Amino acid sequence: MATHKKTGTTEPVSIGGGVIALVAAVLPVLVLFGVDLTEAQIAGIQGVVVAVVALVTLVLRGKVTPDIKVAERVNAKAEVVAGPANDIVDEGVVVRKQGEPAGEAGKDRPL
Repeated sequence: MATHKKTGTTEPVSIGGGVIALVAAVLPVLVLFGVDLTEAQIAGIQGVVVAVVALVTLVLRGKVTPDIKVAERVNAKAEVVAGPANDIVDEGVVVRKQGEPAGEAGKDRPL
């Protein structure tokens, strides 16, 4: 499965859980180092973060192509390989180098 170039994950929207966990871990540490936050303030900050992450996830999720619908993808070697939705060649078969135009009919599937 190909990884997202910027996040290193196959599911870029899923990093929201990591953001929530990071905030949940950092806030108590801030209190330990003298930042004056009450339990209510910590809960409020965490609530806002959860709400923002949920909203961003809803917006971004609609822009992510489900893996099952991917006809071609680029692997780490800059090769275009067939995805699960490619009905001409098996998934993972190299169809061309990245940047090259689509080849003969039957060998790959142009985007």
